[in-house]
Amino acid sequence: MRPDTTVVKNASNGRTRPKAVFALRSSEEHDDAGVWIKVFMLYNGNTVQITEFENGQIDNTTAYSYEDARRMWEHWIETEGMTRDDSYTEGLPLGDVRI
Repeated sequence: MRPDTTVVKNASNGRTRPKAVFALRSSEEHDDAGVWIKVFMLYNGNTVQITEFENGQIDNTTAYSYEDARRMWEHWIETEGMTRDDSYTEGLPLGDVRI
């Protein structure tokens, strides 16, 4: 289940536009247990906001250092079987934001 783009848009902190946006999706083989999406928004050289969605609803939003966010990205891909899927950010009014 793809989150509503309005909900994903509202995941942004609203004060500043992110410089880059990336998304991870949980493994499709576990969809019956729920679909998890993790949206990474890079705001400056050392701050990444990660918003987690469960079945299209915001579950958690936390800010991390770039290094911690990179470790989490690698862990979720290597250990949890998540895959990059930026289609979850399509249609968002991100303008010149790099995806």
